[in-house]
Amino acid sequence: MNRREFIGGLGAVAALDVLALPRGTKPYLRVGIFSDTHIKKTPESFQLTAAAFRVFKAQGVEAIVHCGDLADLHYDEAYAMYRAGLAETFGDKCPTLVYSYADHDVLNPDWDRKKRVAPAHFDAKWAYNDMREKIGIDHGFFCEKKIGGVTFIAIPEQVRLIGGFPFVRKRVAAACAATPDRPVVLVTHRPPFATTAQSCSDGFEDLKRILDDFPQVVCFH
Repeated sequence: MNRREFIGGLGAVAALDVLALPRGTKPYLRVGIFSDTHIKKTPESFQLTAAAFRVFKAQGVEAIVHCGDLADLHYDEAYAMYRAGLAETFGDKCPTLVYSYADHDVLNPDWDRKKRVAPAHFDAKWAYNDMREKIGIDHGFFCEKKIGGVTFIAIPEQVRLIGGFPFVRKRVAAACAATPDRPVVLVTHRPPFATTAQSCSDGFEDLKRILDDFPQVVCFH
């Protein structure tokens, strides 16, 4: 199965819209995908995310994939609203959750850097772990889950925390070999190099090489 075939049979709820499938076609996997929600400290900043949750529930998604920058900065209030919104919308029947940890969830200008966390290149590990605890994420910086027979691999924006792209390539290769007739979904915050607007300046070249070498990989970002 190649990327085009996979996307053609995927009921993907992207942002607040739904990919239209041909009449009579039943998707084999429904996934709610969003990114850059940038929730701040106010309830108003959570409204679009809450609306997305409602769409995801109405569409009966089996998984929710967040591609990074969940909060605008590392705000406890943002994580509390997100966790409460999931519970309010889905109760004890929450879809499988997959996250790519990204840099806006590391930074907070309100911190006393001498006592807590400095900018992203100093202590992303602390900030990501704190975010994980506050939201209730069940996986670490690296995630590999099988959902509906499809392997989802999520990596953080700071790929160094998991051993860099050589580690990602090994995991992708193993997943592709294990399920050669199925796609492998790679979830990341920053896009592959030269594939989207601005990706020539901030895209990952190593990620683009992985996609070139493994055509059954679909990248969500």
